[in-house]
Amino acid sequence: MSSDLEWRTRPAVPPPSVERHQFERERLLRAACDAGLESNTVIGVAEALTGQPWASLGSPEIVTVARELVSAAHRVVHHSDHGAHPCAS
Repeated sequence: MSSDLEWRTRPAVPPPSVERHQFERERLLRAACDAGLESNTVIGVAEALTGQPWASLGSPEIVTVARELVSAAHRVVHHSDHGAHPCAS
């Protein structure tokens, strides 16, 4: 049985949720970059939308950012034919 001291002195291993959130953030960046956005733009938008630093975003925030980016893309597509500014909705 491990002592409390042994447990506290073990090398820090991030919990699975931290690794999962990092993977999800990287996935969002790859998808956004594939769509033509720059990483720093996506990170800036994410931080502005959530009020949190990029490195601390979890699944709910990542989903929110992804939905907002898709929504913005839809506005650009649907308004570009009508001459309206894409952000004017």
